[in-house]
Amino acid sequence: MKKITLITVALCLAVAMAIPAMATKVNVSGEYRVRGFYTDNITLDESRSESQAYYDNRLRVETVFQANDNVSVTTRFDAFEDEVWGVDANGATTSAQFETPGAKDTIDFDRVYMTIMTPIGRFQIGRQEDGAWGPAAFDTDNDYYSTDSIQYLGKAGDILFGAMILKYAEMDSASPWVADTVADGDFDAYYIFAGYNKDNIEVGLLCELARAAEDNVFPVPPPLSSDATVKDYKIMPYWKLGFGPVNIEGEINYECGDIQFDSPMPVAAFWSPGSIAFEDDPDIDALVYYIKASADLEMANVYVGYVSVSGQEEGESDMTMGNLYYGGLGQGFTPLAILTDDLGGHILNTQGGSIFTATLNGVALHGVDLIYAGADLAVNDNLSVHLVAGQATANEDWTGDWDDEYGTEVDLGITWNIMDNVTYSATAAYLSTGDLLAQIGGVAQTNVDDVYGLMHEIKVTF
Repeated sequence: MKKITLITVALCLAVAMAIPAMATKVNVSGEYRVRGFYTDNITLDESRSESQAYYDNRLRVETVFQANDNVSVTTRFDAFEDEVWGVDANGATTSAQFETPGAKDTIDFDRVYMTIMTPIGRFQIGRQEDGAWGPAAFDTDNDYYSTDSIQYLGKAGDILFGAMILKYAEMDSASPWVADTVADGDFDAYYIFAGYNKDNIEVGLLCELARAAEDNVFPVPPPLSSDATVKDYKIMPYWKLGFGPVNIEGEINYECGDIQFDSPMPVAAFWSPGSIAFEDDPDIDALVYYIKASADLEMANVYVGYVSVSGQEEGESDMTMGNLYYGGLGQGFTPLAILTDDLGGHILNTQGGSIFTATLNGVALHGVDLIYAGADLAVNDNLSVHLVAGQATANEDWTGDWDDEYGTEVDLGITWNIMDNVTYSATAAYLSTGDLLAQIGGVAQTNVDDVYGLMHEIKVTF
């Protein structure tokens, strides 16, 4: 199957590029990247002192089929997406040249959508980019995330406006016309938004209604059930303002709503330490906000930023965690390599995959207050140096916490344009581990140790 897919893709691209006389215009773009990672003491435990070192890669190709000036179809696929060198497609630790017959395909078509330009605005329909709004602090990582949706964008002078319907999950039936045991098992979201952009002023406002009727909304231990219907309302204003060389941007994400469980939930069924007198139908009341100021100097850009994600208030029956359900720090927010980027597994981000974000008694429970500052120095037209430092603490303290600090991190990096279409970047990072982060990771207080690492990447664009 994988060979057939590869041959089909190659033939499609070859035909598209070899027959320019066809009415449909085809534009192909993309990139191929190879990344290397090294992290020392990934468990934060000096008694184990475990390190990790590996390479991965990804080929990304986007193709736009332009039927006419007003109609196009866009597709995007990734090949060997973040696949680790020396590991085959089934996850076995053998080189890909010895890949097991019948291994899963390593090509993933993650986007396909139509774009239709009309006198009243632009319509995009299909599986497409999702989660981008205003600054990147609360955005999902659009390198990876795509959603089935219908999007409309209109414009009147300097004012943009639009609406979106998104289908995150459909669980009524896995196959059409096949009966199952799930009724009304959807996860949908509806957006309306408007923005103004002129000169040095850009502002926007987005309102969202999300409704999820899902099985096991939260990971509670069996035989408990957390089947529920969730209604979540969100308001997200943002701003980007310029005052000569100084720029200020910010965003607020306020969530409210309620969770209606199908059956009563016992007290403290969700997380520890501590206990919460959780109602059968708790309300959602969470706040996340971000602000950043920067200044463009003659050879450098300096900046300082602050982001706050509400944690769960101890003893509060309402859900106040801003980093749990729909809001919080997106994976597109990556100022610090270990705490918020791939080197540390996005420890502080909502979609983080590390041991610190995988459970409800971790970062989601405590929330995040992060302050950071840095500078980007242009050495010449092809080389720049980056320095950033940040400190992260909990937004809410809980009984039994050793401390409220996740850690203090310092990063030093470079970006080098080797030649046209070839870029190399590298970042070295050091994290002074906070006791709270180590406690969440299950490390004995006497064994807490710091972390350092390096990640680098070479990328070719076309």
